Amino acid sequence: MKKVRYKLIMLTVFISLVTAIIISVTITFRNIQTNNNLLKIQKENLNNDYDERIKEQVEIAISMIDAINEKAKNGEITIDEAKKQSADLLRKLKFGADGYFWADNIDGTNIVLLGSETEGTNRLDTKDSTGKYLIKEIIENGKKEGGGYTDYWFPKSGETEASLKRGYSKLYTPYNWIIGTGNYIDNIDEVILEREYILKKDIQVGIIINVFLVIGALIVAVILSVITSKQLTNPLIKIKDFALRLSGYDFSNPIHIRSKDEFGQTAEALNEAQKNVKTLVSLIIDESQNIGASSEELSATVEELFSKIVIIDEAVESITSAIQESGAVTEEISASIEEVDSSINVLSGKSMDGSNISNAAKERALAVKDNSNKAIEETREVYNEKKEKMEKAIEAVMVVESIKVMADTIGNIADQTNLLALNAAIEAARAGEQGKGFAVVADEVRKLAEQSSNAVGNIQETILKVQYAFKNSIEAGSEILEFINSNVNMQLDAYGETGAKYYDDSEFVSQMSDEIAAMSEEITATVGQVSEAVQSMAESSQESSEKAEDIRESMRETTKAIEQIAKTAQSQAELAQKLNEMVQKFNI
Repeated sequence: MKKVRYKLIMLTVFISLVTAIIISVTITFRNIQTNNNLLKIQKENLNNDYDERIKEQVEIAISMIDAINEKAKNGEITIDEAKKQSADLLRKLKFGADGYFWADNIDGTNIVLLGSETEGTNRLDTKDSTGKYLIKEIIENGKKEGGGYTDYWFPKSGETEASLKRGYSKLYTPYNWIIGTGNYIDNIDEVILEREYILKKDIQVGIIINVFLVIGALIVAVILSVITSKQLTNPLIKIKDFALRLSGYDFSNPIHIRSKDEFGQTAEALNEAQKNVKTLVSLIIDESQNIGASSEELSATVEELFSKIVIIDEAVESITSAIQESGAVTEEISASIEEVDSSINVLSGKSMDGSNISNAAKERALAVKDNSNKAIEETREVYNEKKEKMEKAIEAVMVVESIKVMADTIGNIADQTNLLALNAAIEAARAGEQGKGFAVVADEVRKLAEQSSNAVGNIQETILKVQYAFKNSIEAGSEILEFINSNVNMQLDAYGETGAKYYDDSEFVSQMSDEIAAMSEEITATVGQVSEAVQSMAESSQESSEKAEDIRESMRETTKAIEQIAKTAQSQAELAQKLNEMVQKFNI
């Protein structure tokens, strides 16, 4: 953290130094630029003042010459005298220390030049030290409207080296003179140099002041950067320590930073994040324990389901065996019904024979008695035989009743399986994201339980039909047996006892034969109904057998699903254990 502090100090000092240097350089440059502009303006002002001054001097001289010329115009003096007076005036006029006037004709002949030998000579070809034809230029500038200025190099009096001189010339039309004056302007440069020197001194003083200001600013910047870096690094140290505690799974203590800046806001955000993580870890601890308990409950439920499935499979196996036995009994009932039908046909034929031979009953009374005894024995044998088969049919009904009880047991087990699957789905939902797979498997178990329940319902419905068919068959057989026992045996006994009376009662026998034939037809119809009922019962038994096989297949699928649930429950328990081990590392 010290490195960060030093970096902040160095960065602050560097920025302050660069800023101070830039400001100082900028100020110095602006001062230099301002001074140069000021010097330029001052030089222009001096030059302008000089130009105005020499122009003013020439115009004063011209006004004085013009006054002399007015005298000539007025006839007070001649024109030559006026020119002579004007020339003398120009020779005497001075301004400043070295200022004087000169005059030249426009053809270049000198009129006035301090009374020197040059007067009266033509100096049109005179050149300065730079080779400029200065007289030509002075004349040309003087001819301009308002006159003109001319710069040239010319040695001062008593000197050989030329100096810059600036003159002003103007044409005086009445005389065709170019009157001019001028002076050396190197003194202007000296003034400018002097002022430039003063300004440079001021700039140097300003630079020194700026240097001291920069040094002072750097000292202040260092002090402020030290204070600021301390204010910045202290929260960073606390944040670093807080991060180290978090990396060590320690969420017990919050971070304390009281500032209202970004560090304080960061501390509040970190404390809120720690609070949320603590809440999340606590929730994970609780939920991992709940998941472990749910996994144990789910495993117990799976074991219970598996045991129930085994019971259901055994019950279905028993139902299948019972249905097969019921099918065999049904076949026996069908065979018995065929025998009863055959006996009834015989009885009907005999009744018809009795009706046909009723007219001969008188002659065959003894034969009738013998036949009656024989018929009694045969009828009793058939009665006993059919009674025994009917009792077996009743036993078959009891078997069907057992099948019904088993089907009810399977239905109850399917309901319990459905409830267990529902409980497993609820536990899987409580497990959250990890329990989604359990929920799908539990839903499949519930669907299989519902299919098993529906199949059991179909079996129960079929069993009811079989019971109803057995009931009708037993009732019809009982009626037949009752009829044989109550009527046929009684009649046959009566035939045997009253064989001698048949001779007298042949007409009565004929009527009884007709009644027996009619009853035989009714019995035949009843036996046909019983046969149809038995056939329906056989078909129902076959359908029940198929449904039982479907139930067994459903139980196999349920067993596979339960095995998958068991594996998933084991994985969930292991995951809960790992999750619990991980969250135990946190100190909240």
